[in-house]
This record gives sequence, structure tokens and C-alpha cells, in this order.
Amino acid sequence: MQYALFVVAKTDDDNYDKDKWRTLRAAVRGTARKALESCQLSENVWLIPLGSESPLLGELIGWCGQIPLHYQILFFPEEPEWVYSPKHPLAEDAKTQ
Repeated sequence: MQYALFVVAKTDDDNYDKDKWRTLRAAVRGTARKALESCQLSENVWLIPLGSESPLLGELIGWCGQIPLHYQILFFPEEPEWVYSPKHPLAEDAKTQ
């Protein structure tokens, strides 16, 4: 597998602890900034190329286990073409159409 789509579960109910989410964002901020090829698609979703960017995936898994937050990972053999984000290279193509 070449890519991982990492999704942290968020809920809108009153029992959701927003401090947990703030803790995760603060914890991975430094690693995420160094991960030049990874793309944060939304507040709780990352597209991570495996290999050089694997430390970000490991850190997300570790912090979600410690905090704890539920997460899911989908693995892909190549970069999914349906992914869209303002940071994603395909976003530039959409702007010109």
C-alpha cells in the first residue's frame, strides 16, 4: 500500500470532549508541518503517503490511543483520485475550469 487515509471520529453529541480534540491537534502540529507530502483534507482527515511520511501516521495512531479518540485507516495502493482539498494538486485544476 502506498497511501493511508486517516480519519479521526468526531461526534456532535454533548458527551464529546473537545479538549481531547484540541490535545490531538496540538500534539501532531509539529510533525504535520514537517510532513510535506501529506495533506490534511479536513480538521479530522489526513491523506498520508506511506514511506517518508509514516512518522505522521505513527504519531496520529499513538496520540489517538493515548487521548483516547477513535480512528479508522483506509489503505490505498495509489493516491485516490477522488480526494479533493485546497492543498491538493487537483484543487488547482478545479480553479481553472
